Amino acid sequence: MPKKVLNIDNEILDLLNKYDTISFIELSKYFSYSLPVIRKMCQNLAEKHNIECFRGYIKYFDNTHYNSNPIFKKKNKEKKAIAKRASEFIKNGDTIFVGAGSTTSYMCRYLRAFKSLTVITNSIPIMNELMHMPHITAIIIGGILQLQDQAIVGEFSEIFIRNFHASKIFLGTEGLSINKGASRSVIQKNMTESTISTLEGQKIILADHTKFGQIKTWAWLPIENIDTVITDSNISLDFKKQFSKNKNFLVIAPVDQED
Repeated sequence: MPKKVLNIDNEILDLLNKYDTISFIELSKYFSYSLPVIRKMCQNLAEKHNIECFRGYIKYFDNTHYNSNPIFKKKNKEKKAIAKRASEFIKNGDTIFVGAGSTTSYMCRYLRAFKSLTVITNSIPIMNELMHMPHITAIIIGGILQLQDQAIVGEFSEIFIRNFHASKIFLGTEGLSINKGASRSVIQKNMTESTISTLEGQKIILADHTKFGQIKTWAWLPIENIDTVITDSNISLDFKKQFSKNKNFLVIAPVDQED
């Protein structure tokens, strides 16, 4: 029996969150619908979301820097798991800040479930995603475009940031250690994120297991100023023990081991 049509749109989006690209044939077999029906459903979805139909496939629209930069294609499965877990910290009506980064960018895919949300960001790719979510109030801060990961940074950004309040602040990092906290190699971006870290609100770091124990050039957020770290279930037992200072600090997102 075919699945109820009312549920299929969300299920297709959930599958895209996991696989990025799916063929019409695969969806036809999965939902037991004909190819023309599946094609029409996907075309309707493409009109409402940041996805496209192309040569028999449906996929997330290739309009972000992350899709062309091999650095941001690493550990995608882990990053998606972390992003999904991070979205569970959000409630309807929240005002949140989402910083630039590959893991934080995946969070946008899970924001469509909220009916009311304000998102502040300094990320161009994240703003591109939010443009397709009319139920979300999106605010992008001004400043200088830092091309490496398309983040808005600099003195103007820092002035802009100080005028906002967010109940939850989601940030990525290149390195994370007990002694040095969160660190990055791009100093200009660190200066902006150091300003972000001074804002009131719950500070949540999203970091896959490879970031633990890494110390980059510029330490921008001490460990004692971090409220929660969300990582994936591939974290080593040693780092799990180091970072489990209390039951709420380290949150581990299970990683789907399927190919």
